[in-house]
Amino acid sequence: MYNVTALKAELGDYARTAHYREIYTQSMYTGTGEALQAEHLFDRWFINDEQDFARAEFTATASAYDVTWDAVPAPTKFDGDRLKLRDAKMDVNLDTVSLLNTWLNLHPDGQEAHKFFQTITAKDIPFAKWYYTGQLAKIMEQFKLFAMFQGVYDPAFDKDMSKSVDGILKIVADAITANDIPVAQRINTGVLSGSGLVFEKLEDMGKKIPLRHLNTELFALCSLNVYDEYNEDFQTANSGANALINNKYKRTRLRGRSNITLVPTPEMGVTDTVIITRPKNFIWGSDVRGQKGPQAIVGYGNSPEELKVRFKWSAGFAVRRYDDIIVNTTV
Repeated sequence: MYNVTALKAELGDYARTAHYREIYTQSMYTGTGEALQAEHLFDRWFINDEQDFARAEFTATASAYDVTWDAVPAPTKFDGDRLKLRDAKMDVNLDTVSLLNTWLNLHPDGQEAHKFFQTITAKDIPFAKWYYTGQLAKIMEQFKLFAMFQGVYDPAFDKDMSKSVDGILKIVADAITANDIPVAQRINTGVLSGSGLVFEKLEDMGKKIPLRHLNTELFALCSLNVYDEYNEDFQTANSGANALINNKYKRTRLRGRSNITLVPTPEMGVTDTVIITRPKNFIWGSDVRGQKGPQAIVGYGNSPEELKVRFKWSAGFAVRRYDDIIVNTTV
């Protein structure tokens, strides 16, 4: 038996320090080592509950010079959005005795101490770090898989990550309905999966990007099924040829539009939707209140060996500029 009070204090101390950054804070993509992931394209904002941000659409013209003042009517269009964070939680009952035994079996230091019959207490082992980082990693993994793109917010959600926030697919679909994305940038590809024409249809999407983006680094986010079929269709249409690889990101580029890199995105689930956009056009908002990340609130359970831990976090997504999105429709 070991000191539950010490474990409670240590776990609480760990949650109140900057250790959450080990997993929670997204690192910038360096272009070396791992292949580019969709989450690397998000702009991370740390805010308090809500954040308004403005957009501006500029026009340009020219007139013959004379001394008469002749202002252009409404040269700039302003609008904006509000990024709203949604609070979520996960409550956990910890059987500290069984977890300590698990830690002893998994951790080399714990095995060494156990072998020499040393007394292991919460003060002596990094039990709190081990548990907190492991649980936090799982929360973030599930959040990215089921909420970052596929989420559809339901105020009454209960133990369902996919209902905790509106994800990018829902936000883009709403923008299509509201005509926020220009009509010329909504490409009707029809159904992609199983068509045998994914390669041709994605290349056609690439040809429809606005002229201002011809030399801009862009990324085409797609599900794994679309990505796989793109490469298979490429090989069918170009037998013996290798797909164009962007060596910086270790991903396939579109032929004829080498500035567009395909990013397989399992977080999108099984969908034919393809979104082409520039880096940092998607905003990922996180809570800056208190600890700037998920909090662990620790209390006693129904017995001295049981602890109750509440993980709490807030998140929300938004699009910076809808006119920097090219998306397909399938109907």
